[in-house]
Amino acid sequence: MLGTITKFYKTDLLCAIENLHFLIFVTVELVAMMSFLQKRAVLVSMYITIGKGFFDYENTLDDECLELKRDAYDKTDSRKRLVHHSFVTVVMSACITISVFRPAVLILFPKENMGNPNDGMIRVALAPMWSPFDNTQWHGIVIVWLLEYIVAWTTPGIVFGATFFVLFSLEELGIQLQILKKSLTNVIQRAERLEQGMEENIKLCLKYSVRHHQLLFEFHDKLNEVISLPGLGLFVSFSIMLCMSGFIFTLKEVPLVSKSVFGLFLLSECAMLFALCYFGENIIELSEEIGDALYNSDWAIYSKVMQNYMLIIQMRSRRTMRLTLMDFMDVSRNTFSNICSTSYSYLNLMNEFN
Repeated sequence: MLGTITKFYKTDLLCAIENLHFLIFVTVELVAMMSFLQKRAVLVSMYITIGKGFFDYENTLDDECLELKRDAYDKTDSRKRLVHHSFVTVVMSACITISVFRPAVLILFPKENMGNPNDGMIRVALAPMWSPFDNTQWHGIVIVWLLEYIVAWTTPGIVFGATFFVLFSLEELGIQLQILKKSLTNVIQRAERLEQGMEENIKLCLKYSVRHHQLLFEFHDKLNEVISLPGLGLFVSFSIMLCMSGFIFTLKEVPLVSKSVFGLFLLSECAMLFALCYFGENIIELSEEIGDALYNSDWAIYSKVMQNYMLIIQMRSRRTMRLTLMDFMDVSRNTFSNICSTSYSYLNLMNEFN
């Protein structure tokens, strides 16, 4: 891909841009895969935490908190299925189009799509690519096809694994924050259900909530540790990849099958970016509400017992939970709008240059 870019950026801009798009995407994939392998122990501990249900309040939750917990998990199951099916459909459509339909069109209509047969470019492939081998010999074409198919069909697995891990971890964290918020708001109702003295019951319920809050911060910090570096590479490259996908999709001289490929790429990249930013913003908003949850309870009746816990929780809640990418940017709706705006500016610049 790098050879294609350096050799054809002056004579065949479309091929150079297409290979640059794939080069950036594959590089980000490799960084994500290496980062996840390096943080394998952290990932395992996160999966164990999720598998255990995060935190056990034992018998200290009231009926309203338990109902909220059941409803939240019922809703998240439907959301997960919707996100999973939609994203998998778009990504696999792009993969099938580029690996099956486009090569078939190039073979069936060679005169319109082959370009210059003597420029060293192998165009009857998933992506047109320059090869140091003689492209009139079958072995050179087979090597390029094999390498491209390996990349094409391993890419969805890496994308699905990394994306769904982050999205569903954020979803689980959001549910736990909702449960924590409700447990603090209903702390008096929870204490009334227990058999000991009221003040002792309040202290016990608050201790459970504080421990839950601490566990959620530990999980949040682990998630940040895992995705900080690959997430930064992904979000920085999103502006460039969206720009290049949009540029190829809008060019008049691009064949319809190539427009279809990059239209699907554009859709899947936008969907991935929006989903990550949406769930990231949800965590920010929920974590900011934790500090006021205990204040919204009937704390005034037992102010002497609750005031220390209220101060601890409010002080801790000043540190908002958010996904920070190497302290360079946050995963939020503002980041989504900034990346889209930057990408659109790049697209206008490329159109002017073209």
